[in-house]
Amino acid sequence: MAPLLEVTGLETHYFQGRSTVAAVRGIDLRIDAGASMALVGESGSGKSTAALSIMRLINPPIGKVTAGSARLGERDLFRLDTKQMRSVLLHDIGYIPQDPTTALDPLFTVRTQIAEAATGAANRREQDAAIVALLDRLGVNDARARLKSYPHEFSGGMRQRVAIATALAKDPRLLIADEPTTALDVTTQLGILRLLDELRRERELAVLFVTHDLAVARLVCQHVAVMYGGLVVETGPIATVLSQARHPYTRALLDADPGLAEAPRTKLRAIPGQPPALTDMPPGCPFAPRCPLAEEACTRAVPDVTEFGAVQVRCIKAGEAA
Repeated sequence: MAPLLEVTGLETHYFQGRSTVAAVRGIDLRIDAGASMALVGESGSGKSTAALSIMRLINPPIGKVTAGSARLGERDLFRLDTKQMRSVLLHDIGYIPQDPTTALDPLFTVRTQIAEAATGAANRREQDAAIVALLDRLGVNDARARLKSYPHEFSGGMRQRVAIATALAKDPRLLIADEPTTALDVTTQLGILRLLDELRRERELAVLFVTHDLAVARLVCQHVAVMYGGLVVETGPIATVLSQARHPYTRALLDADPGLAEAPRTKLRAIPGQPPALTDMPPGCPFAPRCPLAEEACTRAVPDVTEFGAVQVRCIKAGEAA
């Protein structure tokens, strides 16, 4: 069966003066209907750029997609004209932004903004009932009375819920969620994540979940793609990748994540150094300067992808015991 979303060879560059810098360097992603994939990595690894590129939201003078394809069903998104792409964004792709404050218009009520994206209701009464039901499920208290409220009248966490409702109101085929629980307190994060997972199964959604937190990814995703330096360095079923990580960067992320510590009071190990700047990317494996297993060959060329069953790894050391 063909995947709902298939990204092949995606490359995205940002403009810097008269030159360009590569932010995404030829990545492949595949998500089936009803499945979810986590895009994981540190800040600056290219996760959000990849997500925005799929939606064609990176354009001059900021940057541009320079190569690759992104197929949603039978349609290559990069070959659609502007009108066709707007229709896809309106009906087929739901986007939950990292910062709901900048995504919501302060001049319009919550009801107006969610209704603009909503589909399927025959009249205003039915539409309002559907919006209230969705906000109720997302934990917005007294949802019907809050329809006439403006974004500034909500707390940060409630604005995040409104942003999630706006993305889901259109009943999309693909949901792209960029750190969707960032503004929520810890006590409510789990409930929202479980609800998103429930809605995914109910609606047969394909979900691309952008996060830096492997523990969160494990709760809601079946597959994971680990990004570093604009490359996908390891991808596969999340249970396999987390239990038998083959790339040194994936292992380092696991060692530094308190949500995945093997036992209470386990000492966490920080990853030494900093991610590379886009303007100063190493010529070989981008993780080599921080990698405890790096050797001279790692600094000469970007490693090829090696397959280990359902897992693909970009590392010359991947054949060693996981």
